[in-house]
Amino acid sequence: EKTLRRKSTVERISEFKGEQLVVRDGSLFCNACRCFVSEKKSIVAAHVKSQKHAIAQTRRDQEKGREQSIKEGLAAMDKSARQAGETIPLEERAYRVLVVQTLLREGIPLAKAEGIRSLLERDSYRLTSQSHLAELIPF
Repeated sequence: EKTLRRKSTVERISEFKGEQLVVRDGSLFCNACRCFVSEKKSIVAAHVKSQKHAIAQTRRDQEKGREQSIKEGLAAMDKSARQAGETIPLEERAYRVLVVQTLLREGIPLAKAEGIRSLLERDSYRLTSQSHLAELIPF
């Protein structure tokens, strides 16, 4: 009698390389779409072929490109002059710049960032005070 073995989440991810699938809380999660996906092969296959996933992956790739540009700019600033906060990881500093750019683009004053700090810091990097965020504006 042949017994079918259920594949582990990690094995399922390896079957769909490059699709931004990860293990989160013990379940299969799509970083591009920001949703949990069943580990059943046919469902994963349908998900990664969906238009929603394709659009989300494109958006995620664009975000990564923008974040890379921010990181390169921060690294160039570090070389040209000693900056406050240099000891903070580059990824965290890039996140702060992205938050400032987003708030300003949407017309939200930096002072309002305090009111949504817990949301902005949830599952991500720490922010800094309003005055330190304001120093990132020329970027």
